[in-house]
Amino acid sequence: MRRFLFGLFMVLPFLSYAQSNFQKGYLITNKKDTLKGWIDYRELAHNPTSVSFSDNGRTETKVYTLKDCAEFHINYDNTTYRRFLVDITTASIEFSELTDKIDKSFRTDSVFLLVLQEGPNVTLYSYTDRIKERLYIQDKTDAVPVELIRELSHQLKDPSKIMINIQYVRQLMSLVRKYGKWTEAMERKLSILDYQRKELIRIVLVINDQQLAPSKFPKTRWFAGLNMDLGRTKFEGSSGLASKEAKSKTTVSPMVNGGVDVFVNPAIRKLVFRTELSLVKTNSEVSGPRGYDAFDMVTATLSSGILYHLYSKENFKIYISGAFGINFSDFSKHSGYKILDGALNEFKVDYSLTMRTIHLSFPVHVGVVLNKKMEFLAGYNFPTNMVDYVHIGMYRQRMRVGFNYLFGKY
Repeated sequence: MRRFLFGLFMVLPFLSYAQSNFQKGYLITNKKDTLKGWIDYRELAHNPTSVSFSDNGRTETKVYTLKDCAEFHINYDNTTYRRFLVDITTASIEFSELTDKIDKSFRTDSVFLLVLQEGPNVTLYSYTDRIKERLYIQDKTDAVPVELIRELSHQLKDPSKIMINIQYVRQLMSLVRKYGKWTEAMERKLSILDYQRKELIRIVLVINDQQLAPSKFPKTRWFAGLNMDLGRTKFEGSSGLASKEAKSKTTVSPMVNGGVDVFVNPAIRKLVFRTELSLVKTNSEVSGPRGYDAFDMVTATLSSGILYHLYSKENFKIYISGAFGINFSDFSKHSGYKILDGALNEFKVDYSLTMRTIHLSFPVHVGVVLNKKMEFLAGYNFPTNMVDYVHIGMYRQRMRVGFNYLFGKY
């Protein structure tokens, strides 16, 4: 099964590379022509520099770059990108790269800005590259958005502390006053305003006399499942059970699990943060010419990781995932012996190892989702050392096949 999973992990990335996700929308060219059709909608970490457009929603596409396209819009979740020539600050926000002097460097470039909130008075945009996310504001009287500036530096006397120039607050305050929205409550909000999308959108809504429209795409979903856990124990080091003659019994045990998924982009749902809690009762038995070891084990595992859909269609999806797990185990019926050479013949001595009740695991999975509700998966846990001895290792190997039911509205 390990070879099968390895083969899937090698093949699936090629499916992801070739896959498109066309959604209805429109594109505005430099000549102000509006082209209606399908946009290849991708889940991106950075703002795009081009867009693939199709007249028929199939593979016949044309790529429009920043030189060709003034705006494009996806109907599915009302996502809009607009091209502007703007100033872009290039100062890092990483603590290790800050100095005691404010870095005011910037570049001027033509980029696609993501519309976050649009209204009759002002529009809020976002631009993200490998350095950071920047937020832009455009007054209805201005032709071009301006960056909302936040500048970071080390405190001169104490480099462990960060100084923050909140110029963005002053910029927003100017607009609040211009459009008659100043109140003492608003001033208090601005005084503690974080440089985050959600916080700034709330201010823009007030300036525009708007209410936040509820999203039709849930950000989370719950799941629960039933799986089969396949486990075996392997010894290494100076243990007599580390020999080639030793045999480990593979046990098959039912496992119950449940958890929650959080979508990075709820409309696309390609990248997911998954948190899961599982419970399984299993047993181990290893025997050989030089000894024997057996125990029962109940393990609760809390894991958190990333799930990525390599192939995603309306009613059929394929994903891979990797996670970090903390295991809490309780052991019972632990017995063991090893055979020693005596003066005349061999004899047995009682020998049972002390095992960890808390240990780590690193599970990987592949799975398919059918009809948005049924998830079938197969997984592998990298071997986990169950003991703390210097010269002896006891590794528990686990594999998993199972089914999850996905709750929630799509």
